[in-house]
Amino acid sequence: MASNATALPPLGVPPIPPNITQIATPVLVGILVSWAFWGMLLVQVYIYASLFRDKLLIQFFVYVVFLIDTAQTLMMAVDAFYWFSSGFGDLRHLGNVYLSSFDVPIMGCLLAILGQTFLCYRIYVLGQKKWIPILLFAICFMSLVGGWYNAIRGKILSGGISTAQATIDIRALYIWLISSVVGDTGIAATMAYLLLKSRGTYKTTDTVINRLVILTMETNAVSAILAILTLALYFAAPGTSYFLTPTYPLGKCYANALLVTLNNRHFLLVSVQSAGGSTLRGSVFSSGQSRGKFISGLNSPGMIGEHPGEFPSSAGVKVTTFSSATHGDSFHLDKLESHGDTRANHF
Repeated sequence: MASNATALPPLGVPPIPPNITQIATPVLVGILVSWAFWGMLLVQVYIYASLFRDKLLIQFFVYVVFLIDTAQTLMMAVDAFYWFSSGFGDLRHLGNVYLSSFDVPIMGCLLAILGQTFLCYRIYVLGQKKWIPILLFAICFMSLVGGWYNAIRGKILSGGISTAQATIDIRALYIWLISSVVGDTGIAATMAYLLLKSRGTYKTTDTVINRLVILTMETNAVSAILAILTLALYFAAPGTSYFLTPTYPLGKCYANALLVTLNNRHFLLVSVQSAGGSTLRGSVFSSGQSRGKFISGLNSPGMIGEHPGEFPSSAGVKVTTFSSATHGDSFHLDKLESHGDTRANHF
């Protein structure tokens, strides 16, 4: 005869608590969202590999970031299998951090510092001042230290999903997330200031710069919002793992931001050509006036199929470029001529 009695857990296995949904669901959602972010990154890497031939160092940097992100994503999948498949119904599995102390805070913070380093380098190239990017990098590095400290602490204390809040060092959490928000905000504000400062008299140039400012603000805003959301959920929902959800895709925001920034060079070029009939080559175009050098940050787009030579553009501007499409050398704007006015400048 069939029995309607609820099956009891095996001897020695803790009973499933009534708030199991609040404990397990946020982590599962975080892992699924992370896989979605990895899918977006995969598309971005494909676009980058298809369109660009940057310097070997830049290509190496991009593919290392992609490999780290891929390894992190696979480790998250292993965590999910351990917690929700092989350990289904066993609270002891949820009480074991397994690989999560490594793949979320350690690898996530590593992806963050790589992305932030890239942006700090762009700030240095744009502003030609060392102390600003060094200060911003120091703030971002504090975030790395805070995240890694909590990861090591969580592994030593053997806390899992069910005891996540108990193993968190609140001071290290503050350092990790607040430093991340301050660093991202500082990077976005500095980039916006330097870009806007480079605007000149050409409408096409200013349109490109305005789009770059918007892109910079958007990509940095996503990671800052996730960090703020983590802190808010930590204090607003005690006894749950809601705060873990935004930490899973946090590092992937920086990886995606890196590729979006690089790939955006192509789409900016296409939009400028469509709008004004221009055939200017380069990721960011120089301003007229006597404002000095304006560079995109990673000088050349090195796009496949480009050739050195002279390209006409709208508004009576003639641009002469000298570059190597295969090695991704810098695009130099040796002459910018507009109605008889010649100024030395750079892409």
